[in-house]
Amino acid sequence: MLNNTIGASLSGTYQYTLFTGRTANSAVDNSQALLSVSAVPEADTWAMMAVGLGLIGFMGRRRSSQSEKFAA
Repeated sequence: MLNNTIGASLSGTYQYTLFTGRTANSAVDNSQALLSVSAVPEADTWAMMAVGLGLIGFMGRRRSSQSEKFAA
């Protein structure tokens, strides 16, 4: 199992080598795997972005309705 202890912002291709032991003639048996990792935003990131955009829209609408009151 691979744990990302550095951070969630890493992306790219990584190589993982697992050494499983030695045979009678001292050769090392190993397994390799190539992992492709892409940066995908978490659900809480999308939620915070939606809340921020909603607040920007709310403030813009509020300001436009206040300016109409003063123009009349």
